[in-house]
Order: sequence, then structure tokens, then C-alpha cells
Amino acid sequence: MYKIERWDVITTNNIDKIPMIYIKPDEKFLQFVRDNKFAVLCTIQGTGTKYDSCPSKIPGLVSRSSEIPNCRANYYDKTGYYVITLLAPWFGYPSKDLGVVTFFGMEEKTKEVILDHTFNDEDGNEDGNEDDDDDDSTGPTEPRITSLEAEKEKTKHDKRNSIIIFSCIGGIILMLLIILIIYIAMKKH
Repeated sequence: MYKIERWDVITTNNIDKIPMIYIKPDEKFLQFVRDNKFAVLCTIQGTGTKYDSCPSKIPGLVSRSSEIPNCRANYYDKTGYYVITLLAPWFGYPSKDLGVVTFFGMEEKTKEVILDHTFNDEDGNEDGNEDDDDDDSTGPTEPRITSLEAEKEKTKHDKRNSIIIFSCIGGIILMLLIILIIYIAMKKH
């Protein structure tokens, strides 16, 4: 269980808002998120908001506060906070307390899948080889992360980036046309 140090909200497409929480990680948390490819399932308590009574675990993506929501290395250097971007709707800032967050699978090992970053062939082999039966693991299966919401979020992000790039290119072309028109108009006079 980790104390939530701060809440923020970001927009995913200038319309949909999603929450971000900040925590001060310890080494156990950092190892846990590395093992889970920086994706987590969590529950939130003590905020006095709808997040406290959420019937299911909330998926989230973990990043350093120096990277998300924008580049701010000095903030991370000062606080050491990590950011969990929650794949959930924004219900507003907590009114009484910032609350605490608990990460599913951190205390007990889990086989639940959050996001799947592997590419499997029809036989379930990660690289297409038939000889992938050499399972030399002795402990519980490391959780893989699969979530339709996370994939949708990635697709939205990719589309947003494409729109931004094309908008920038369009703006540059428009600016060049205006400069060309002004240049031609000045040549005539």
C-alpha cells in the first residue's frame, strides 16, 4: 500500500480526461513494475471519490514523473515520484484525502494478465519456434499484461500523434503559401 502524493488529470484526445496519481516508490515497487513491463492493476482507497468503490481493479501504466505528463527532469530529481496513469474515467480531485493505492499481485504472485507484450504464433510460441517447450521456470508464471483498454489507449495515442504531425505540416505549408503571396504582391508594387 502506497500513499498517493498527488493527483493530476490529463486529456487523451482533448475531450476524454483520465487520472494520474503520483507515489514515492521503493525498490520492491520498482522491481514489481519492471517485472510487469510497467503495467499494473490497482485499487484506491481513502479518497472519498468513486475510485474508492470501484468494483474492479483499475489498470494503470507506470512512468517516472520526469517523463509523464511531459519532460520535467528537475521535478523527478526533487521528488523521486513515479506516475501511474490510470486507464479509468476522471471523477475529479479527492475532496478530503489523497488516499492510498494498492497494487494487485505485489504481495501475492498472480497469473492474471494485464498487458501482453509478446507476439505469439498460432501454437502459442512466442517466436514461432516449435521447441519452446523448454520451460525452466520454477516459480509462478510471471504476469503478462493484456488489456483491451490499454490497446485502445495506444491506438488513440497513435492517431493523435498522426493528427498532430499532419496539422503541423499543414500549418507550415499554409505559412509558406502566405509568405509566397506576400512576396508576389510586394514584387508587383
